[in-house]
Amino acid sequence: SNKWPPRPGARRPRPCQKVLDQHPTSDIAPRALYTIGDCYYNQGNYAEAEATYRQVPQKYPESPIVADALDGIAQALRMQGKDAEAERVKEEWLATNAASKVADDVAFANAKKEFLEKDLDNAIALLRNFMNDYPGSPLYQDAMLLLGKAYKEKDHYEEARKVFRETVDISPNTAGAVEAWLQLAEVESETQSFDEAIKIYTDLLEQPVAKPRQGEIYYLRGVAHKKNRRFEFAKADFTRATESSQSKDIIDQATIDLAILHAFEKDIEKAESMLTPIATSRSDAVAARAQYTLGEILIDSGEEDEGERALLRVVYVFTEHTAWAAKASLLLGGTYESRGDKAEAKKMYQRIIDEYSGTYEANEARHRLSRIN
Repeated sequence: SNKWPPRPGARRPRPCQKVLDQHPTSDIAPRALYTIGDCYYNQGNYAEAEATYRQVPQKYPESPIVADALDGIAQALRMQGKDAEAERVKEEWLATNAASKVADDVAFANAKKEFLEKDLDNAIALLRNFMNDYPGSPLYQDAMLLLGKAYKEKDHYEEARKVFRETVDISPNTAGAVEAWLQLAEVESETQSFDEAIKIYTDLLEQPVAKPRQGEIYYLRGVAHKKNRRFEFAKADFTRATESSQSKDIIDQATIDLAILHAFEKDIEKAESMLTPIATSRSDAVAARAQYTLGEILIDSGEEDEGERALLRVVYVFTEHTAWAAKASLLLGGTYESRGDKAEAKKMYQRIIDEYSGTYEANEARHRLSRIN
């Protein structure tokens, strides 16, 4: 499925128009027409983009590209200030095309959009409708999985448990079932049932279908052990994750957690040597976490000046990763306050309130600021 915004390289409609003119009934024709819409969208010609996207479901109503085209219509409408009309695009299409062989694609995409936009109650209702309307759809297991995630995000853990187990039962030896087990284990961790979570991870490691995610599972089991304060087990699993995962993200996350455990053992030098390469070789949220962790470890070990420099790098280098920048700012404020520098502490707390409004850190900074004043 195409994702917004459209591919930035799609700007010249002529090559796709040529394909469309020469092969109007081929399998690639819907995609060519859709890409022409992308071109107009990227040019800022939203009315022409809308008109072109609308041709896809009109000319090729059974194409898998229909769901993408409806997204295109809605986005082009939004860019023209027609938000209310944009919200109705998929519902109106479904109302008149319920028998289409791609109706389940559109209905699922509609529910997924609500989930991604955090309208969880509406997402749940749409997913329930999807399962009633399309019980034979190949997307049924995906819908069940998304329903479980919606309940989990609402902290409706019993419903989430039930749905994730039903998701596994639909087709146990599939990637979707593995994801459902992982989500179920996360529910158990979130509800402090660490032994149950660890059991799920351990059982998964014995299933051939889960082998492609083995490194990730070792990492997640390590996290559960760490939360349960079984640090030696956690260290063993984090090490296994770094050795078995094909994902650099998993390897680096496991390395960060290993560094934290080394810091618990007062091996600050080892922790620093593990964190610094991650913090300086990446620019994403994983690097921000590594940099924050480095600052926190240094401050906790009494190396306040180095810790302050590390945290300031989170604030000013990883600015787009606001969750970590806010945490770093709050820790800096506390550091200033603990050493008696109330002026710097107040300045930092005010910055947090201004920059990270609505977060836990902003609320805590406001509380601390009122205490200082």
